[in-house]
Amino acid sequence: MKTKLLFLSGALGIAAFGAATAWGAEATCTKSPCAITVTVTGSGSSCKMTPDKDPLHLKTVKDASIVWTLKGAGWGFCRSKGGGVILKTANDGQFSDNFVTKDGTTPDEASCQAKYHWKDKNTVKNRYDYKIVIHDANGAQCVLDPAIINDI
Repeated sequence: MKTKLLFLSGALGIAAFGAATAWGAEATCTKSPCAITVTVTGSGSSCKMTPDKDPLHLKTVKDASIVWTLKGAGWGFCRSKGGGVILKTANDGQFSDNFVTKDGTTPDEASCQAKYHWKDKNTVKNRYDYKIVIHDANGAQCVLDPAIINDI
């Protein structure tokens, strides 16, 4: 009986680990730009976002551009509706050049776009929680709370 319980608990542990990694993976960025793809599924209030890197660790790279790209039709970063990539705490000077962009490098805040840009100095070792806020054409909002870790 003891052997069966050990096997069962081990199998459940593996299943739980597999499920956790399916929703986004911890990843390290060592060169700029750091690209994060956010897959969006569903519509309206039933939306779901899954970033391919969460949390994102920045190591050795300074003044890194971070570019989020939405994958999924009908959603965009819309500043006019309060959308974007937003720090959940006060900026301690690590982040700048935050803007909606069509190409990943040039600001284009007049319309909703599938890309968003940040620059991270990565000179202070810290965890930064942020939220991704996107909208669909009907104004429905979708929010996710990932993190960036400056590992210097």
